Amino acid sequence: MAAARLPSTHRSAPADSDQGGGGTARRRVTPFAALGVFAVLATAGLGATAPAHADASAPSDTIVVSQTASDADGPDALSLGTYAADSGDSTAPAVTFSSTGSDAFTMSGSSNAGGFIGTAADGSGVTLGGFQIAADPSSGADPKDDPTVPRRVGWVDDTGKVSTIGLGAAMSGGIRSVATPDGTSFYAAGNDASAGVQLVTPATSDSPVPITDKDKNVRTVGIADGGLYVTSDKTATLGLSRVSSALPTAAIGTAVTPLADTNATFPKATPNGFVLLDADASVPGPDVAYVVIEKSGIAKYALVGGTWTYEGLIASPDPAGIGTPATEALAGRVQADGSVVLYTIDSVTANNHVVQLVDSASAASAPDVTLDRVAATATGGQVFHGVTIAPQSWAPTTSGGTPSTTLTVTPSQSGLGLALGDASEPTTVPVAVSASDGDLSAVSVTASVTSPGAASAASVTAGSAPGSYVVHVAPGTAIGYSSLVVTATRDGAVDGTTRIRVGQSGEATALPGSSYLLGAADASSAIDVGDGYAIVADDETNTLRLYDETSTGRPVKTWNFNTIGGFGGEGDLEASARVGDTIYWVGSGSNKKTGAADPDRDILFTTTITGTGTGTQLSYGGKYQGLKEDLVAWDVANGNPLGLAAVCAAGVLPDNEASCNVEGFETAPGDGSVGYIGFRAPSVGGKAVVVPILNLPELIDAKAGSAKFGSPILFDLGGRTIRELRKNDQGQYLITAGVPDDADQSLGWALYRWNGLPASAPVLVRTLPTTTDASTASGSGTGVAGQEVGSWETILSVPNLDAPGATVRLVTDNGTTAFYGDDTAGKDQPEGLQKDRATSFVLPKTSDPLPAANVELDASSVAPGGALHVKATGFAPGEALTVTLHSTPTTLKTITASGTGALDTTVTVPASAPAGAHTLVVSGASGVSGSAPLTVTAAAGAVSGGGAGEVSGGASDPGNLASTGSDTWLPLGLAVSLLFAGALAWIARGVGRRRRAR
Repeated sequence: MAAARLPSTHRSAPADSDQGGGGTARRRVTPFAALGVFAVLATAGLGATAPAHADASAPSDTIVVSQTASDADGPDALSLGTYAADSGDSTAPAVTFSSTGSDAFTMSGSSNAGGFIGTAADGSGVTLGGFQIAADPSSGADPKDDPTVPRRVGWVDDTGKVSTIGLGAAMSGGIRSVATPDGTSFYAAGNDASAGVQLVTPATSDSPVPITDKDKNVRTVGIADGGLYVTSDKTATLGLSRVSSALPTAAIGTAVTPLADTNATFPKATPNGFVLLDADASVPGPDVAYVVIEKSGIAKYALVGGTWTYEGLIASPDPAGIGTPATEALAGRVQADGSVVLYTIDSVTANNHVVQLVDSASAASAPDVTLDRVAATATGGQVFHGVTIAPQSWAPTTSGGTPSTTLTVTPSQSGLGLALGDASEPTTVPVAVSASDGDLSAVSVTASVTSPGAASAASVTAGSAPGSYVVHVAPGTAIGYSSLVVTATRDGAVDGTTRIRVGQSGEATALPGSSYLLGAADASSAIDVGDGYAIVADDETNTLRLYDETSTGRPVKTWNFNTIGGFGGEGDLEASARVGDTIYWVGSGSNKKTGAADPDRDILFTTTITGTGTGTQLSYGGKYQGLKEDLVAWDVANGNPLGLAAVCAAGVLPDNEASCNVEGFETAPGDGSVGYIGFRAPSVGGKAVVVPILNLPELIDAKAGSAKFGSPILFDLGGRTIRELRKNDQGQYLITAGVPDDADQSLGWALYRWNGLPASAPVLVRTLPTTTDASTASGSGTGVAGQEVGSWETILSVPNLDAPGATVRLVTDNGTTAFYGDDTAGKDQPEGLQKDRATSFVLPKTSDPLPAANVELDASSVAPGGALHVKATGFAPGEALTVTLHSTPTTLKTITASGTGALDTTVTVPASAPAGAHTLVVSGASGVSGSAPLTVTAAAGAVSGGGAGEVSGGASDPGNLASTGSDTWLPLGLAVSLLFAGALAWIARGVGRRRRAR
């Protein structure tokens, strides 16, 4: 039929909007992108003209629909049909579910909010929800109205094999939709009064984990860009919301982030199915959303300037002329020409239709529907309910099946990441086989590789325990993906299967001196634990992982702190420091990507470490939450010199110069009681910011009440800011520095040396690469030479920087790196395919001599037994100081430097001090010292300045905030400048009565 244009209501485009001939550049659809309703698909590089509409006569998608035998109210037989969207022809046997007995899986034939189906994020199968009750359509008893009927999750892999998982008593209303990353864990949503979204796995059947407790009338749940999303008509902002930017495994409470506010445009209308797509290459992640508005049509929203904006409505399609269309379900993807194809159901009546639409407009433009046709028709009184685009490998081999509960094959990890030419990488995956009847005596397990390239072959050996097996994979010769199929048989019949995705990247040594840390993709900080091992934090989870620093491999051990210490969500761990057997871990304090405040990221917690190397053990110590609030209050009290109140406020987007983000932490020189907080953002006048925290040990478990801070230290790092601070046993520091905004790599990354003293400027050691080295690329395919390296955020350990050939090993955050030749970011891969790069650098010889401290006396001479006022600057905040009288060393006082690294005190010269020339020396634990000459007179009773006690500058003085390292800078409102005003005050007391140390 001819392409028809549907009526479209939309807002007027602004004068500078990109419509007509001014479209956006797009990315190509990769062959391994998941083609599901919840998948995020992309296109690329088709020029700057608006996309043309799809050719209606060209071959198109294969679609899968859920269908019941009739539109009666009672529980009805359920099946999945497969159709060619271009012809409407059935292309594979229907996958049927059992309609009787204990394996029954049915649904109401008249439900307009049930039977929604979706494709797994990795394209391995199809999900849906149903009821464990025998089919009885004529009974008139809708199973969603009977809370005693068990609700179940249905999973059909790409061969047509069926399994179901119970939800127990967790859901008593209608089960509407199910989403899964890979067929091993499932997020089920419904309208039960307390259910919200529930997470269930085969291992937790009938005991799901509640994820939300606020979104109680969830219509559709989906996965996009590695995060979890829902539509609901019971949220504070009715519409489409993000539950979490990662896939949660524990309750998140009431926190959701509204995206598209459908209530603003369609008051009190119910949102249903949705798709989130990446259609604009200039906008990271999903940038266009289509949301079904019940009884209205399909609303289009675009991410414009960080805000989801309504673009227009596609009226409920009715190409079959039924007269009362009622769109509910939705599936879609970005096509190769940049247009968006959508599939929906026109009604919930017998012999209804799947409708295909094509929106040819650019992402941030009103919808322009250039294709509107019937893609498939239900026949024989059947009813279509949900629709999804079939996985690429979708090939049901039988005309039906019943849920299999006899054998279950469970891999130890969700994927296997390989690298070209790396002989040290692990190439095995343990799997476990369990039988519902416990009989494993006649079970055998085999493995095979489909779409070879990343992997070439697979074999299986038996493990040491019954039901345990090890799958061995032979690496292939290409960058990309292969599918590993593991099959369990009993008595010669296939009884259980699972799929494991294998991905092969370019060789690690495309950046010389590199290996991969597997199992995570967002390395953010590390602590060396000896014997070549380090504990690495990840800013996407609260899991700490122990790695061999020197070779490619998986974690040796992991510690998950999600449920320890009362954490409510992602801590966004970015920094760490070790003091003895205590490790401090610090969250970023930043807002979420949407600008919403996130108290979970305002975390400082400790672990206690025992053992070294592979024998390392961690236990939870304590925590402090409120560090960001303390910093803001301190900054405001001192005149807002850092502007923290503005950049840390809710609504401010993170990861730019005008935001709040902590990414470095280390202790100052001394006993570890003072910490240095290094900011990625904000910067001050283009300079990086470090703030000393003076009472670090006392903060844990709120022993000190609140944090106390010393003067900010400002560094000129060429416009870069701090991404990691780390020191060694010699008191030498290294700083990795980059720009606050990862999208701007104009300055690149650099490594600096520092001595930890506020008065000293860091010294540039070397710049760091931003792409891999083309000269070492030996693998075939793409993604090796010139590949983005990632963010240099982690220093595994600091060598003796004065030793010849000193070598440091750094780790990159590879959350946005596409390792496997497609556009999939590292953080969006299954955990088994995630990796970070560790790289060694031999450091050039640099010099960073300790500066001399300034010591001033209020008198050049003093009588034996007299008092002397001493002032000194140039030490580390809070470090231990000793005041000594020479030539025969006599300790006059031990004291702690102030938060500015200063000393202002009074000492008493011993009555036994011999008359003549002496030297008074102030020395710090950091090795810094300074001196001033002093004459001890023979006459008794010489007058000295000040009393007998300490005057000011102790660590407990929170107002002493002037020391600024390499930049002399004072907070507004401070009464005295330690570097200038203080000197003038002393001059006023008597020029010539004191002498400055040389």
